[in-house]
Amino acid sequence: MTNPRATVLLCQPCDFQRWVWQRVLISQNLAVILSASAASLSEQLQEINSSTKTRPHVILMDRQTPDLDPEQFCRGSLENNNPVPVILLESSEAEINHQQRQAAIAYGAIDILPPFEPDTLALKVIAGTKKVLSALGGLTIHNDPLVSCLLELKQDLENAQSLSTPSLANSLNNHEVVEHPVDSFAPSESNSKTLPPLQPVPSLGNSEKNALEKARHKRVYRGRVY
Repeated sequence: MTNPRATVLLCQPCDFQRWVWQRVLISQNLAVILSASAASLSEQLQEINSSTKTRPHVILMDRQTPDLDPEQFCRGSLENNNPVPVILLESSEAEINHQQRQAAIAYGAIDILPPFEPDTLALKVIAGTKKVLSALGGLTIHNDPLVSCLLELKQDLENAQSLSTPSLANSLNNHEVVEHPVDSFAPSESNSKTLPPLQPVPSLGNSEKNALEKARHKRVYRGRVY
């Protein structure tokens, strides 16, 4: 295995977003330091500063990390003798508006990136990857590993959603910052938990059958029916 091209510190409390980012970054031959809380992030940075461990070359941080002030963090990072670039991540709103981007830049961040969503995963992964590589000095994108990563993510998402509980499925679509067991998103692995037995389904009348057939062709996304 070749040496990593750079090191990224990823602070992301949302399991789904962290899971995708980690796999995407690794596909680009980047080392990843994971953190899911403000306390963990602080401990890791203190340990890095007081040891010979490799300093991260860029920090990806969810702006909604509990107990963490993104503005204070970004400004503090800039005041260091050897500042580390910070890219803020959004996990609750699907898109970033101009005011949000300007505010993030005013804090001292390079940019703020929208959350990954199953329906637009490839587009947002590619855009996010380019932004990170640009922050790392313009590293070239590794296209083939990224394509393979996206195909695996798509397959694993389909498997996870087909086996998931309602709360897990909702977190995939609504970006809720909900902690789930790591195995919930284990790549290319199925959930080994025993499923409860299926209950008998009562027979349907003609009116119920017609309503069910119509519902099959509807798509619900963010509370709206299409």
